[in-house]
Amino acid sequence: MKRLLALALGITVMVGVAAGPASAGQFVGQPSVFPMPRDPWASWGHPHRHTTVVVPAPGSVAVAPGVVGAPVYQPVWYPGQWAWNGYGWVWVPGHWAY
Repeated sequence: MKRLLALALGITVMVGVAAGPASAGQFVGQPSVFPMPRDPWASWGHPHRHTTVVVPAPGSVAVAPGVVGAPVYQPVWYPGQWAWNGYGWVWVPGHWAY
């Protein structure tokens, strides 16, 4: 009986000695030594307020507060590009457009 008690005590001590280095001094309730995954959306800050932009229908005039008169339309340069016409790729040369 004494041998069985000594054996049980020895096994308990050996398990305790083996588990000591494995826990690295960390006990229940302490934070993990492994890094926690960071939330990528947490650093984006607060959402910004966006102003509503009203786009008028084609041919109509949009008037902003404090602005009198029709907007001035200026031509825009579209560089040449390849475009799909439904049957094949065609080259559309650069041109000015309003």
